[in-house]
Amino acid sequence: MLPPQINFNKPNKALNFDNGCFYINKESKPLPKEGVLAAGVTALGIGGTNAHVILTTVPENRNVQSNTSPAILVSAKDKKALQKRLGQFLEFSESLPETKLASLAATTQFHLNSFDFRCAFYAENLDSLKKQIFSRLQSPMPEKCFTDIPLAFLFPGQGSQYVSMGKTLYEENSYFKSLIDQYFLILNQISGENFHEIVFEESENTTLYQTQHTQMALLGFEVALANFLIQKIGLKPTILIGHSLGEFSALVVSGVLSFGDAARLVYKRATLMSMTAPGKMLSVVSSHENIVPLLNDGVSVAAINSPNLLTVSGSVSNIEKLVAKLETKQIIYQYLPINHAFHSELLEPILDEFKSCFDNLTFKPPLIPIVSNATGLIHDENTLKNPDYWCSQLRGTVQFKAGIELIEQKYQPVYCEVGPGLTLTTFVKQIVSRHQAVSINTIPHPKDSSNFWSCFYKAFSQLWQAGINPKWENIRDNLCKGQPLSLPPYPYSEKNCWVIPTHPQEKSEPIGEPNALKPYVKLWQQVSSLTSKQHEHPIVILHHSKFICETILSLLPDSLPIKTWQWEANETLKIKSLIKELYSTSNQPVVIINTLPLLETEDSDWKNFVHQQLLFQIELTKILEPNWVAKQIIVANKSSNLMTVATPEQTILQSMVKTINQEKSNLPSCLVDIMNNNWPSNLIKHLNFLIDSSHPILSLRDEQFFAEFFQVSALPKPIPINTTKQLKHIVIIGGCGHVGQQYIKALKSIPDIKLSLIQRRKKDEIVGQNTENELIAQLANDQNCRFIQADIGKLNSLEAALTNAIDLFGPVNLLIHAAGIEASEHYRLINDLCPDFIEHCFYAKRQGLYNIAQVTKLLPIQSVHVISSISSTLAGIGMYVYAGLHSFIDHFVERQNKQSSIPWTSINWEAWEFGNQDEEPETFQQGAFGSHLDQLAIRPEVGQQFIEQWLASPVASIIVASGSLTTRYQNWVLKQGLEYKINAVKDSRPDLTVAFVPPTNDNDKKLMAIWSDILGIEQIGINDNFFELGGHSLLALQLINNINTVFSSSLTIIDLFTYPTISKLGKFLKPGNDNQNVQKNSINRANSRKENLKKRRKFNQKVRSC
Repeated sequence: MLPPQINFNKPNKALNFDNGCFYINKESKPLPKEGVLAAGVTALGIGGTNAHVILTTVPENRNVQSNTSPAILVSAKDKKALQKRLGQFLEFSESLPETKLASLAATTQFHLNSFDFRCAFYAENLDSLKKQIFSRLQSPMPEKCFTDIPLAFLFPGQGSQYVSMGKTLYEENSYFKSLIDQYFLILNQISGENFHEIVFEESENTTLYQTQHTQMALLGFEVALANFLIQKIGLKPTILIGHSLGEFSALVVSGVLSFGDAARLVYKRATLMSMTAPGKMLSVVSSHENIVPLLNDGVSVAAINSPNLLTVSGSVSNIEKLVAKLETKQIIYQYLPINHAFHSELLEPILDEFKSCFDNLTFKPPLIPIVSNATGLIHDENTLKNPDYWCSQLRGTVQFKAGIELIEQKYQPVYCEVGPGLTLTTFVKQIVSRHQAVSINTIPHPKDSSNFWSCFYKAFSQLWQAGINPKWENIRDNLCKGQPLSLPPYPYSEKNCWVIPTHPQEKSEPIGEPNALKPYVKLWQQVSSLTSKQHEHPIVILHHSKFICETILSLLPDSLPIKTWQWEANETLKIKSLIKELYSTSNQPVVIINTLPLLETEDSDWKNFVHQQLLFQIELTKILEPNWVAKQIIVANKSSNLMTVATPEQTILQSMVKTINQEKSNLPSCLVDIMNNNWPSNLIKHLNFLIDSSHPILSLRDEQFFAEFFQVSALPKPIPINTTKQLKHIVIIGGCGHVGQQYIKALKSIPDIKLSLIQRRKKDEIVGQNTENELIAQLANDQNCRFIQADIGKLNSLEAALTNAIDLFGPVNLLIHAAGIEASEHYRLINDLCPDFIEHCFYAKRQGLYNIAQVTKLLPIQSVHVISSISSTLAGIGMYVYAGLHSFIDHFVERQNKQSSIPWTSINWEAWEFGNQDEEPETFQQGAFGSHLDQLAIRPEVGQQFIEQWLASPVASIIVASGSLTTRYQNWVLKQGLEYKINAVKDSRPDLTVAFVPPTNDNDKKLMAIWSDILGIEQIGINDNFFELGGHSLLALQLINNINTVFSSSLTIIDLFTYPTISKLGKFLKPGNDNQNVQKNSINRANSRKENLKKRRKFNQKVRSC
């Protein structure tokens, strides 16, 4: 609106407004919607200031639609805010015209700040964007990204090239064009060829596939692309690695060699290689350990690309002999379209001449570290200058897998393939098991059905989501930023708010009846140890005593492969090498016998225990290769005294093994306590049973095994709590927390009850942050209630607070420890745990309990009650620390009951429903089924009734569960009813840019099962791309064969490139869809393929003749 001029009636007669274009506004009126709006702002000051500024609206640019990236970037400062922000974008897009999609993308790229929690969407239309955002909202929010995350450049070698690679970028980005022109000119001068025609000419072009042209073209293209990404897009690589030829591209990018020197070397290298004797190369789906025994003389391992994919090379006759062996062993292989045997002994005649090419070259120190192809280690300056190294690089095995493993261990970077296709991207996905690993390709595969810009922008979207900020404005020439849209305001995350959860409820019925609370007690019952199986698995013995080790060895059969290892700190890689060696000889699951050391005191051996057990278990899960399976048997012998609570710290192992079994299916673990002087003999005697057992905790007493089980324990008939005379003064530590408040509500019904609330914060701070909490407000004004500030982690502070409470209200009848352990603070997957985090979590919580035990000896305190969690019983995915903490609490209370002069009690509570489930981590789940805690959460009013009943007739230690605890324990801990096989291990789904969407129809479910078996991935969504999951051409062939068998179809590998997701492939295979004549179309495609086959044969003949 245009406001009226204040206090204006009529203008001065000397102002001739009637004959001019100006007027003074007398009334409010709307601003015109069309055209450019302008306004003048004048500043006049008594000191002589005289300034005038004219402001105008940004003119709308009509070209914004044509060349703006359809990448929509959404970010926020935390997970909750990101979820709200996505909801805003979804709602905003509902009313957005299709023509404004490019403006929305430009607004997010050029006009908004990028925060640490990010989601990127590539959408070519609004409908696609809305579907992607909606799907993302149904999945867990991504973790925080780090803007200083390392970046690895991967340079592919020969075989990745194709005609017109990067041509679109060459035509639409002048900077990249100038780099290509510069480098191709040098190549032309050296070779006498025209590399613009070789690379970009599309008509019947076979020249590019000749070795002497391929290698030079790839060198020029990769160096140009890398410099474009660094100089123009702003990417800053931390580490470089190339595959064979690609190592020369890394030399130039790192500044070791000038492009001219590198081009002359590559020209000579390619020329010499093309002159070698004819040979063949095979890509083989197998591990290096399995393929080496099959190799005959004259066949070399040319490259170890990933754990189960390598290349072999040799003469034609020798390769044919190997092929016969591979077919006998049913090992999948594929011929490479190369008529020479690179990285084999057939290259040895050219090595001396190639070595002479290094004379008079100038090598400079690398500006960016480079990983060696020949060693898998980082180059030093002397190696780079040594001609002998480059001869071994040409002749020897390409150690790409070892190089990536080194990079992953040292940097854990984002991986970016700088060259055509996605060959190295696929290798990385097969090598790296890190859940949040990101590996992207910048230039599309020649068979990729999407266009160039789609691949290019998707790559930068993934980089941005991982924490790397590209300069979007430099991707294309004349990129128009457009007029920014007015987006919804940023949603700040409120704290301490009572929010009704908006998460959709699970469709499946929960186990048992929610809020039908039942008290359980843990007991031990006898289990049969009879087994008919006789295992002959290789064994690794981990020990602390040479005598114990020798005793166990003497009891084992001599025929078994056995390795031993005496405990040493930080030596888990040694165990990895032992397991690897056993696998290479037997290819069977390994049995790990892990004998525990003696722990006598809480304090002296706590550090030792953390380092030798908790951290070891974490490292053990990390060093196991995904295709390795190991059954771990942790032995607590008579000295360890584990089940009888020698120290509560040791009992953390009980929940630990449950969590390992739930998170790591390739490391099923069992904790067995053998109370017997001759425990090694008993261990070996029952070894077959322990290998087969699904019980995570077992105890051997007098030749009988016992396992934990849970029995409903009816509480005694309650006495009305308001008649309870013995409760006069109650101290609650952490009483202002959610659960503590439920205890207070139950206790308030006792007449004249005195409450002392010990909190870390001051009273005014607590009341100020809970202004809408009626209970806190009442307590603040209640004469029978006192807020006392103290830090229970410090003995002096706790003692002073309790002394103050006793001086006010007299002896303490009941001390309740309700200081909660926030699950969200301790929720972390095993792969993400580190020593400092473990030490911080356990040390802080245990100290408070030890201090409470100490003050009960000094002050008049009659009983102690501790609040615990059901997680110590059921464990859960991500609860290694959280369940371990509560396992410690439970056994601390158990020991105090035996040693203390006053009673100690505890309740292991089910999760509570407080209306703030949005604070719970998205992936916070108990057990292996993804059942969220809030499915069985206790309603506050139900919990209060239970507290009142329990307070009137307290029981020592109980577990309070909604529904059947026994059923949940069987499903989540024992995994009964599941296919739980020691040799059936699959990886978890990698972190993809698309959200996980499960299959819903029979076709998609069948396809998912096939994909899961081929790729070795446990969960695959219908929108997950086969190649982004780590699939490659050889696995694609196997996949297509299996699909054709199950569906009686005639798919080809080309169809998989066209329909690379389960959703697309399922629709294509679905009978009765728009393409009803599937069989007819299959025949048409078959005829078309025959014609294309004839053309390819002619093409291949031309290639061979060149």
